[in-house]
Amino acid sequence: MKLHSLIGAATVLTTVVLTAACTSSEELENTGRACLWPGASGAVHTMVVEFDACGSPCDELVDERCEVELRGKTLTVEASATLESDQRTNSCPTACAVHSVSCQTPPLTEGEYVILYGDEQTIVQVPVHTPESFSWEGCPL
Repeated sequence: MKLHSLIGAATVLTTVVLTAACTSSEELENTGRACLWPGASGAVHTMVVEFDACGSPCDELVDERCEVELRGKTLTVEASATLESDQRTNSCPTACAVHSVSCQTPPLTEGEYVILYGDEQTIVQVPVHTPESFSWEGCPL
């Protein structure tokens, strides 16, 4: 084997090792809060899950999953993702960024529903308040 081939192979291996060492990941599963987005009776609604993780605006969510199961008048929400951070760049702001996923419910008729997410549960009324009055502060979970 020629010397330049060995040097090239060592350079590639070093690059792979350094790249792997400069990234980190955090598994997020059923953390944070879930909120049923406003919608009309009889319509499909959007469930938004805001993870309880403070990441950089440059971080990326991968392997995202959000599911809502309806049984009777109970909505069970499960959400997960991997938050990947790349420490090789210094150009990212240090502000805390919120990371979220969303999924669709089956059509919801008028009435009260129990939302189960993680260790939390709450009751919501469908139709959900109008978009003009919506805020995360009004989300019970």
